[in-house]
Amino acid sequence: MSDNVVSLGGGPVESERRAAFLQSVAQSFDAYVTDYGDEPEAIVYVMAGITQASRIAWHIVGASESGVASVLSLAAVHCLTEAGMSRQGLT
Repeated sequence: MSDNVVSLGGGPVESERRAAFLQSVAQSFDAYVTDYGDEPEAIVYVMAGITQASRIAWHIVGASESGVASVLSLAAVHCLTEAGMSRQGLT
């Protein structure tokens, strides 16, 4: 594991799943900066499983702080789009 990956709570990274989550967020952040030349004002994520409870969280700064409902709505649209694109259908 990379030395620059730390627990969001400040403790040691103890599971591969937690490390993978942190790495995926970091990669997405870097890809956003590369594509758009600026850091995103909003980060929104959902943790869940088919048979598990779900939890949403976000971190919003800058001008987007005045439009939290809009940012969350946009995130929901992106999630629905991804779900629709990955739909397998009946065979």
